[in-house]
Order: sequence, then C-alpha cells, then structure tokens
Amino acid sequence: MKWIYLDEQRQQVESTEDGLRKLSAAGVLKPDTLVWNESFPDWQPLGQAIPGIAMPTLGAAPMSGVPRSGIPSGAQ
Repeated sequence: MKWIYLDEQRQQVESTEDGLRKLSAAGVLKPDTLVWNESFPDWQPLGQAIPGIAMPTLGAAPMSGVPRSGIPSGAQ
C-alpha cells in the first residue's frame, strides 16, 4: 500500500509502510509526522496510523545508510 507523509517542509513524500518504519527507526519521522493512505479519510499522526511503530530511543544513533533527510546519498 502506498503511504504519503509530510516532510519538515510540508512536502508530500510517497513511501511504503516498510519505508515509514525505517525512517521512523532512524529518527527521520516522528510520532506526530502526518501520514495518509487511501484507507484514511484524512491525515493522521504516524504514531496513531501505525500503532507500535518503532521510534528511536533518546540518544540512539541513526540507522547506518539512512541519511537524516530520508533521501539516499547520491539520489539528489
């Protein structure tokens, strides 16, 4: 299923649920990041849309290979 989230500049970015989980675990997405998919009538906070999604613990290092911007290196 295709998901869309709003990045820090309020731009709509497409992702998969797995992609959202990886970005969340890396600290790129927060529990209050707004997300949407075709099953929702409106935008929802990520933490409510996908209950139990992994959020980084305080002081956790980002996942290796996932830049803070969420865009793979060299993809720009």
